[in-house]
Amino acid sequence: MAIMTIDDALKQILTRVNDPYGDTYWLRAYQLFFEGINTLVQTGEYKAEEIPSMIKIVTLETEDRNSIYWSSPNMSENDLFGGFVIKIIDVRDSVGEGIVSSSEGNRFKEIDNDYYQLIKFDKEYKPLKNEIFYMIEGKTEGYEWAGEPTEEGDAPPSVENEHKILIKFIGTLPRELELKYIASPIPSKFKVSNPAESIEQVSPTRVDQMFSLPFLYKVIDFAVQKLSMEAFD
Repeated sequence: MAIMTIDDALKQILTRVNDPYGDTYWLRAYQLFFEGINTLVQTGEYKAEEIPSMIKIVTLETEDRNSIYWSSPNMSENDLFGGFVIKIIDVRDSVGEGIVSSSEGNRFKEIDNDYYQLIKFDKEYKPLKNEIFYMIEGKTEGYEWAGEPTEEGDAPPSVENEHKILIKFIGTLPRELELKYIASPIPSKFKVSNPAESIEQVSPTRVDQMFSLPFLYKVIDFAVQKLSMEAFD
């Protein structure tokens, strides 16, 4: 099986833009590698089995609430994928270890604002028995926003609070549910050989163990295309 490190991926990008030693475009190629990963996932150009390291599942206690204000939990030091939540891909009943699932489970269905408006005026659109609707909303609390400068002396906004997502539910929630989502990579945790810091020997991170090779080549194509366009601007 072919092995590909992040150095190998960057080398392919740089070679295809006529900068094989990374004298000019190394930093931008590095940035576009991670931008390509997130963009392909955001636009749906992936299969779940192609990005196994990015897919996370957490169990949440509902505590009889109709909404959950949630952010991606802190990952272990060695986890390279604990950044922004790119998308929530599934909400489902939590089936604990050793518990046999019954046939009386809940069916979760994501709805948009248009459908929500229909529910308010027509009972026909309301959830059936054992059916729960949910809406994924944006940030709705707090007065500090990511990227905004703070007044002198103020503490910067908490990263944890700034990345929270509000999920609203319509229906009777179980005590616990599972949330399946895709987390973005954390570039600083990837070991990479930087030509500008070539004094220290680095063992680059293997990316073929985190992504399928077809997905990696799509990321490389994305970076090459964007870097080529930028070079002519």
